[in-house]
Amino acid sequence: MGKYEPILRIAELGSLTRAAESLGYSQSSLSHLTANLEKELGVKLFRRERQGVTLTPAGEELLDIMEEIEAKENKLRAAAAAQQSSTLRIGTLPSITATWLPALLEQFYAQFPHTTVQLIERDSYDELLTCLQREEVDCAFYVGSHSPAWSAVPLWRDEYVVVVPRSHPLAQRAEVRMEDLYPYPFLPSPGRVEVSPLAHLYRRLSPPERLSAHLSTDAGVLRLVASGFGFTVVSRLILAGLPPSQRVAVIPFAPAVYRTILFLSPAAAPFNGVAQTFLRLTKAYLKSWQGGPGE
Repeated sequence: MGKYEPILRIAELGSLTRAAESLGYSQSSLSHLTANLEKELGVKLFRRERQGVTLTPAGEELLDIMEEIEAKENKLRAAAAAQQSSTLRIGTLPSITATWLPALLEQFYAQFPHTTVQLIERDSYDELLTCLQREEVDCAFYVGSHSPAWSAVPLWRDEYVVVVPRSHPLAQRAEVRMEDLYPYPFLPSPGRVEVSPLAHLYRRLSPPERLSAHLSTDAGVLRLVASGFGFTVVSRLILAGLPPSQRVAVIPFAPAVYRTILFLSPAAAPFNGVAQTFLRLTKAYLKSWQGGPGE
């Protein structure tokens, strides 16, 4: 984090309390830091009001310059990091490992030839969050709610779809409502569902008669679906990482249901130029990725 990042965050949020939470500071520490910067510059940057804080005319004048300095310092750190031999530890989900990461790593190594990448794959969002909390990874792809201790950048809106065997009564539908699925046997996919409409749907569904399946891979679930044992619900990103099957039909929900994939990293951690470059490459790559509808 650069020298002026706290000032920029206060100006963005209009609140010392919210800015302190997002940066991982106590409010008193952030107030002290701001006062020291104001003393160093010889001007008042903020007005303290009941509703929060607002920039003074001097603060508004200096804000653009601070943003330029922060941008240049970030660029300098990233360039310096590129010259170092280091390690980037990335938490990932199986669907992302199978789709985005091969091309992303190829682009990343072109810029960071001396950096070692460690991929730590987990099946659930909770396990990835635990890896971050234990500092086992520097950053992670993640889905779900999180505390202000984490900096989260939205990357992709991933649509959930229904997968049924070709012989299924719903196979010819252009779209399905959740209540259309209630009468049919359901095969759950691995992992935890964070999207509340789907959690509500899952509580209403029943497994196939005489078959209890707790599988560890989406490929295994889809094979059972293709064989006519029931239907499942997966995201389009998961489907993109699996071999296509002519024995199933893929049907969107009406209305559509999405999960948002985030890039998560510690908000208060020292600036990691390698991780930030990986994030920048990821965002650029997803603008042209053809696996499904983006944001």
